[in-house]
Amino acid sequence: MAIIRNNHTRHRLKIETRQLNRFLEQQAPGVRVSQVRYRQKKGQQSTEFNLVTSLASGLEFIQVLQADFRRFFRGFQLGLEPISQGNGYKLKADRSIPVEFLELISTACPEVLPPQTAVLGWASGEVPVLLNLAAPDNYHLLLSGVEQSGKTSLLRSLMMSLALLNRPS
Repeated sequence: MAIIRNNHTRHRLKIETRQLNRFLEQQAPGVRVSQVRYRQKKGQQSTEFNLVTSLASGLEFIQVLQADFRRFFRGFQLGLEPISQGNGYKLKADRSIPVEFLELISTACPEVLPPQTAVLGWASGEVPVLLNLAAPDNYHLLLSGVEQSGKTSLLRSLMMSLALLNRPS
């Protein structure tokens, strides 16, 4: 198991656990996340959530929810296997679960960013991806892509980041 030295990773795991617990509260009452493990091996990230329940019907809920987990975590390779000791299952995601953009912006140290800079996300090295619109060589912005490639999501992220980080004086 990797030792989490990065505050961003630790924060992201807390957010992911909170999101999963919210989902479980709605879909499987009595089931909760008891433990989270983060592993990094050969450039691949994996998050494991131990789901436990005190209710006999909770184990059945977890098994029935496999299809719902796949819809909730769409696009991720998920594994669900019984915990060897205990009353629950281990849910394993082969990469990090998406984190809400507003919570990501708060971890990018907005107080030290240059004016007119937008946070677009995180690079693989846990470094924020920034777009400085005040730079002298940034006159225009062209965004192109095929259908369903995320153009609208990127523009929304750009606008939201600029609005939150660049308040009028």
